[in-house]
Amino acid sequence: MNVFDLALAFAVGLAAGGVYFAALWLTVRWLADGRLAPAWLLVSAVVRLAFLIGILFWIMDGQADRLLAALAGFLLVRFAAIWPMRGRRTRGATGSGSAPTPEASDATDTR
Repeated sequence: MNVFDLALAFAVGLAAGGVYFAALWLTVRWLADGRLAPAWLLVSAVVRLAFLIGILFWIMDGQADRLLAALAGFLLVRFAAIWPMRGRRTRGATGSGSAPTPEASDATDTR
């Protein structure tokens, strides 16, 4: 186990993660245009996954420890990419941080 090889694999994982998530971000921005959105999403996903799998197989070179180091770099970029988005999904309209409960809804609703 060579430390330089593991550090290089980790750095390649960081770079691959950066490219992967930058391409995902561009895809999501272009989806708002609406023209051929499903086809664009499919093509983008296939290209991004092919890129990522190719890079991981290349850096792995038959050694599982290199693959794990590259995956660690990729996951670090993933966590860094989603960190600013934490909590936005669960906030309600009031920004309280939790979704409204049925008990808090209007009592005159007869559904």
